Amino acid sequence: MNYEAQAPGMGAGMKGSNTVVNDTTQIDNGYSAELLIYLDSLGYGPNVTSVPVMINIFDPDMYHTGMTPWVAPGTFYKTWWGSEWGSAYRDLAFYQDPQSVNVYQAVNPITVDGNLSEPDWAYPSQYLVFGPKPPLTSPGNSVTSTVLVWNKLIDTTWTPLKFLRIGNKLYIGFSSYDKQVCKFGDSWEGDGLFMKIKDAGGQDKEYKLYFNAAGPNTNMVYEASVANSGAGVGVKRPGTIVNDTTQVDNGYTAELMIDLAVLGYTTPPQTVQVMMNIFDPDFYHAGMTSWGTVGSMHKTFWGSEWGSSFRTLNLTNMSTPVELTLFTAKAVNGNVELSWTTASESNNAGFQIERSIDGL
Repeated sequence: MNYEAQAPGMGAGMKGSNTVVNDTTQIDNGYSAELLIYLDSLGYGPNVTSVPVMINIFDPDMYHTGMTPWVAPGTFYKTWWGSEWGSAYRDLAFYQDPQSVNVYQAVNPITVDGNLSEPDWAYPSQYLVFGPKPPLTSPGNSVTSTVLVWNKLIDTTWTPLKFLRIGNKLYIGFSSYDKQVCKFGDSWEGDGLFMKIKDAGGQDKEYKLYFNAAGPNTNMVYEASVANSGAGVGVKRPGTIVNDTTQVDNGYTAELMIDLAVLGYTTPPQTVQVMMNIFDPDFYHAGMTSWGTVGSMHKTFWGSEWGSSFRTLNLTNMSTPVELTLFTAKAVNGNVELSWTTASESNNAGFQIERSIDGL
């Protein structure tokens, strides 16, 4: 194979066994190939999140040396992603896929109500970002990958997800900015979190917190494969109407608690193994077929889509450094005045106020 490029890189191909190029038989065994492109030579920086591409696979058959390209018995076709050789591109999204995430001890009690209102959730600890085009913002990490299950991708919003612990209880909080919250037709699941965690004996246990009813404006439901081992609640943001047909929803927030003691961990473990999925169907409503021509469905996962690849949660003994007892905000002469009171501070250098324009 020949490698040609307009920018620095390299490429190599290897013929399969019994492959003889440019002969006249149909008994070849294909080839394998690799291509490397240096994105910095194309002007991309280290925090690039996606790159537009178009890709073609060419496949002529029954040609050999000395033949005219456009005569029988030869054949020729192309298969492409984006466009044959035009102006339609597709995006390659780049994921960081951390192999582990540190989980801090919460200082304040956590109520599983779906609101994520406890001050520990606001502490800037490591979090994961699920979505087809995740922003790479420190200390955030995009996850393993995404898969488009059905039809063209419609919604490109993302879902940040955080972990906390109190003793032997693991808390998971996530905040979706989905513009079309719904269930994937009447027969499949809807928006939400689907995860597995290994118990103390190494067995997979499933937990789900998702929209699972096809009726209008339904609520999230919590399901677990181990009875009495946790709880989960989701809250729709103002403006979100589940299972309608518009793109004007404002997402949801949700909290999940897993009691590790019920999973056989008699003392808090140093690590636990998890895989996590955020499902995102769009444009479905009650009465629609799951695999119809209108709706879309994709998943973004950490570990594997629903297989055997897990990631690690490090259950540290470190606590969030500030115990807040009061935090208020009020409008004053066109500005926002923030006030807070702490009960304790440990290794805290001060406070930095940040304003987000995208909810992260």
